[in-house]
Amino acid sequence: WSMALGSTRAGPGAEWRLSDEEGLDRFRHHGGTWFPGSGESWSVVDEEAEDGWGMAVVEAHEDLSETLPWQVVPLLDTEDLETLRALRRLHAEHARRAAAGEVAPPPPAESV
Repeated sequence: WSMALGSTRAGPGAEWRLSDEEGLDRFRHHGGTWFPGSGESWSVVDEEAEDGWGMAVVEAHEDLSETLPWQVVPLLDTEDLETLRALRRLHAEHARRAAAGEVAPPPPAESV
């Protein structure tokens, strides 16, 4: 998913948009903030046509309000981003091993 702050031709001011992997806008949040809030400060994008951002907007056939972004965390430097990437790779490796039926290695002795 990706997040962007921008202005639309359709309305005044800026707003945050949260888009899915396919580039479809899923959620919006009012602009005028350094960083958007979380939870109910977001609303589901429910227009059925392009809205001036130059991206297709998701149709309102799903109940996306159940999946509002409840935790929005800023990545303030490249180290934060690299840490998240490493954790994602580790999670993918654990999921691959579990799906293959491999036994998980024991935790380090100092963590028990």
